[in-house]
Amino acid sequence: SFTERYNNKFYPTFYNNNELWERDRKAETHTGFDCSNVILRAAQIVQLPYWYKNTTTLRKNLSQKKDIEGLEEGDLIWFPGHVLIVADLKNNLVIEAAGYNSGYGKLQIIALTNRFKNIENFDQLLQAYQNKQTIFLLNCKNEIEKEITNFEFLKLINLQDN
Repeated sequence: SFTERYNNKFYPTFYNNNELWERDRKAETHTGFDCSNVILRAAQIVQLPYWYKNTTTLRKNLSQKKDIEGLEEGDLIWFPGHVLIVADLKNNLVIEAAGYNSGYGKLQIIALTNRFKNIENFDQLLQAYQNKQTIFLLNCKNEIEKEITNFEFLKLINLQDN
């Protein structure tokens, strides 16, 4: 958590081969980053010109991927109210700050298949995007958390412009 000092109750662990960062679930106040602020802080750390503090603002200001076949690690998957980072194309992993309502409440690296129903890889996600299909976000119990009828792939930064 960005707002609580480190202690021995906050440590990296592994669950279903996915690395995640646990926090003490007994804490009365939910602290830390949401999905858009994880991206903001990561961009600040590596000195990228990025200032967007919520998903609505980042969607309005970042470029939508024109060539969807050119999906790259570091690109963003956006849908209303949430954003994930493409982490590993080969292993079909994303980074996200999953909310408490999903049962996660943590920053995690997670497989697409564990977050999206019937989506096992980026090719399937791209195909759903191109065909304008509805996809379903799963919670930690593998239950449908949200129906997503509109999602986009965004470019975090165009390195050719820098």
